[in-house]
Amino acid sequence: MNNNIDDKLHSMPEAKLSNEQKDKMLVAILSNQDKFNVKRQNKRMKEWFISTAGVAVAIILVMIIFVLPNQGPTQQAFVAEELLMDLEELQSFDLFEVQLPTYAPFEVENVVYNTRYYGPIDIKQPENNYYAEPDDPNNWAFEIFYEGKNREKELQVHITRGILEYDDIDDHDEVVEFGNGKEGKFKSTENMAASEDFEWTKQFLLWQEGAILIEIGVTNQNGEPTSVDEMIRIAKSFKDYTPLISKE
Repeated sequence: MNNNIDDKLHSMPEAKLSNEQKDKMLVAILSNQDKFNVKRQNKRMKEWFISTAGVAVAIILVMIIFVLPNQGPTQQAFVAEELLMDLEELQSFDLFEVQLPTYAPFEVENVVYNTRYYGPIDIKQPENNYYAEPDDPNNWAFEIFYEGKNREKELQVHITRGILEYDDIDDHDEVVEFGNGKEGKFKSTENMAASEDFEWTKQFLLWQEGAILIEIGVTNQNGEPTSVDEMIRIAKSFKDYTPLISKE
C-alpha cells in the first residue's frame, strides 16, 4: 500500500523553482502568518475593550442605584438664582449680611427686590429723600418678593438689623422649634376676604439669625394655608447670600 503511494508521488511532476522564487514564497508564507497573528491580537484587544467597557458600565449603574442615593444632599442653588443675578441693585447691597432661601413651595416666575428706610427723617435733606441717617445699616430693611404664576402665590422675605428684636414681637400664634436650638414665631391669617369671590391666606414665620431678624410670609390667593411644617422647611433652607458677585 505504502509502496503504491510512494510510486504515485514520485510519478508526479516536480516544480522547478529557482532559489529566488523559493525565497519569495517563504516571505509570502511568513507575511501571511504575521497578518494572521495581528488579526488575532486585534480580536483579543477588541474583546478586552468590550469586556472592560461592560464592567465600567456595570460599576456606574451600581453607583447610580446604590451609592448616590445614600449620599448627603448637595448644596442647592438659591430660589430663582438666575433672576436674582439680573437684579443689579441687589448685587450692590452691602449694608449688612443677608440670607435667602434655597427652597420655595411653588415655582417662581418673577422676583422683585426692594429696600425700605425706617430711620429718622430730615425735611432739610430732600437730596437724600429726606433720610437723616441713610448710612446707618440699622435704619434699613432688605426685601425680596418671589412671585408664582399670575401672582397667585408669593413668598416674601423681610430682613432687618437692629430695627426690631426678636423678643419685641408679641403678635404670633405659636412658637415653633427649628432644631439645633432655633425657634421662630408663627402667625396665620386665613380666609381674609378681599371680595365676595376672593379669599386669600398668609402665614408668617419670624426668627433671629445672628445679628439679623428674618421674617417670611407666604401668600396664597386660592385660600389654601401653608402649613407650619412647610414654613419651617422654607426657613431651614436659608443660606448666606453674598451680593457683589462678579458677572464677568
